[in-house]
Formats: sequence, C-alpha cells, structure tokens
Amino acid sequence: MTFYRRNLPHWQPAGADYFITLRLAGSIPKKVVQKLNKEKEKLLSSENNEKVRLKINRQIFKKYEAILDKAESGLTWLIKPQINRIVKESLHFRDGRGYKLYAYSIMSNHVHIVFQHISDRIIQRKDDYLVTNILASFKKYTGRLCNKKLNRTGSPFWQAESYDHVIRDSDELIRVIYYTLENPVKANLIDKWRDWPHSFCRKEFRDLF
Repeated sequence: MTFYRRNLPHWQPAGADYFITLRLAGSIPKKVVQKLNKEKEKLLSSENNEKVRLKINRQIFKKYEAILDKAESGLTWLIKPQINRIVKESLHFRDGRGYKLYAYSIMSNHVHIVFQHISDRIIQRKDDYLVTNILASFKKYTGRLCNKKLNRTGSPFWQAESYDHVIRDSDELIRVIYYTLENPVKANLIDKWRDWPHSFCRKEFRDLF
C-alpha cells in the first residue's frame, strides 16, 4: 500500500478499484483554481479526521467538475475526433496491462475513468505509487501524440495532477460507474448515457443502468 499527498491526498493500495479524473491543462482559469484551493485549505486547516478530510476533498472536486462541465473557458480538445481517438485507443490498450477497465466518459475537457488496478508484483519501494505511475505513462504518451496532432509545442496537454479515489466496496463501485456514465447527461449534452459516443462500460455492468 502506498500513500502520498500533493494538492490532493493519494492513497493507492495494490489491486483496488479506482475512480480517476484527468483534465486538460488550462481547462480551469488559474484564479478559479487558486480560489478553490484557498477554500479547501481553510476547510482542511482545522480538521484532522481523515474521513472528514476526504469528504472535504470530494466537495471541492464536485465544484471543479461543475466548472468543467460548463466548459465556458479553457481548452476543449477531447471531443475532436483525432484527439478523442488517441485517448480511447490508449485507455483500451492498457486494459489488461496495469488495470482492468470498467468504464470511462470522455468530455470536452476532462475524462472520468473507473478501473481495477492489476497487482502483478511486490511493491519494493516506498515511492512506488502504482496508479500515479500508470496515469503518468498514459498522460505522457497521449499528451505527446495529441500535441503533435494539434501542432502544439512547449505546452503540457494534461493538467499535472489527477484526482484518484479508492473505491471501498461493490455498492460504491456501481455508484461511481453510474456517476461516470451519467456525466454527459448531467452536463445537459444528451438525455441518456448510452447516446454519448465517447463513453465505455464493461459488459458485466451495462445492464445495471
């Protein structure tokens, strides 16, 4: 099991189920990010209970996502066909290579992913951040290809840090998959999640929703 903290806490047990959110660099204005970070720091400063701290981080995350769903500012490349294809192919390529892919939803400026980490080796170093390493590889590869397609140089494609949440049980797993699939519905882009062309749900879960 590994744990580290940057702006968000990251607890990464091997073989666990995860909910991940990645967003494009510059998808939220810096002033907005600074305001939300100050709000989070204020709430966390007097709280030592880890469960409450986790709840606070989730509350701030929902505020970030509300801004992302509106897509009123920043970059929105992820639903461009050539960019979307790179991200989809890379997500599926890693299915069985580091994780078992349960679901994802690709929005214009962010991606939700639900997967089970595949634990195939013993953790040998305390800085062996399992999921962070998987995401770093994914973002490096897709970021390079996407920037090439967009004729961009010298600027990051993805925001450096991702949001990762360990799913505690099967009930939460179902809720998180549904949350992921419903993101474009919640953003008022479609009426039913199955109509969104940029989503995926593993066969064993599809009939649940």
